[in-house]
Amino acid sequence: MSGGDLAAFIADRYQEAEALAKDAPYELDENWFSLPSEHGPAGAVEYYTRHSPAHRQRDLALKRAILTLHAPDEDRPYRCRTCHDPAAADYPCPTVRQLGTEFTEHAGYKESWKP
Repeated sequence: MSGGDLAAFIADRYQEAEALAKDAPYELDENWFSLPSEHGPAGAVEYYTRHSPAHRQRDLALKRAILTLHAPDEDRPYRCRTCHDPAAADYPCPTVRQLGTEFTEHAGYKESWKP
């Protein structure tokens, strides 16, 4: 199995998550106090800020940048172009494998991708 399969799998999950974040049906407004929180209204604002669609989009941009940095080397596609770790002889590198662990419960995730 090629390591590119894992990278493509991760990229597809990011695209799905971004679509969900863009289509999120709510924004912080005068009803912010009704957001779920065990810490009261101040906790609700903090919870929303950390889990808002805008935050999720920034998180996805960061993860996509990491995935791009750790793409296969053009001259040696079996190696990561960033890691250059002889101990990690096969792509995907440990970084890409770690990014994939977010999706271990997805039906398309393969056990062979685990770090």
